[in-house]
Amino acid sequence: MPRLLRSLADLLLAWWCADRVRASPREGRLLRLEPGSVLRVAGRPAAVVGRRVGETAEGPYVAYECECESGPAALVVRHTAGLVRSTVSWSEEGTEVRVPIAAVEAYPAARRGRALGASGLGPRPRSRRDP
Repeated sequence: MPRLLRSLADLLLAWWCADRVRASPREGRLLRLEPGSVLRVAGRPAAVVGRRVGETAEGPYVAYECECESGPAALVVRHTAGLVRSTVSWSEEGTEVRVPIAAVEAYPAARRGRALGASGLGPRPRSRRDP
């Protein structure tokens, strides 16, 4: 039993000391977008059509290919070591600008399994037991 408790304590310590990216809920939503999601960047709507994850010498990033009224655009969310918040840049019509995270509204794509029944053919039928 003492070996089991010691192993459990070692596991908890390893988990606690692990290097994890900590992000606010708003940043988390920006990092989890999928194609089909909709963005509003500084009041301008854009649809996410592609997603790419990578890492540079500056740190990890998520880049979204977008379509907006003026044509193709890109949103890049970059986590730089040592900074408290992630940085966000918006590229449109050959111009790249940094935007505050608060200026980006994210509306995730509807997940098929949630919006539709398990079969994907429509809402799940309610049973007499459902409230």
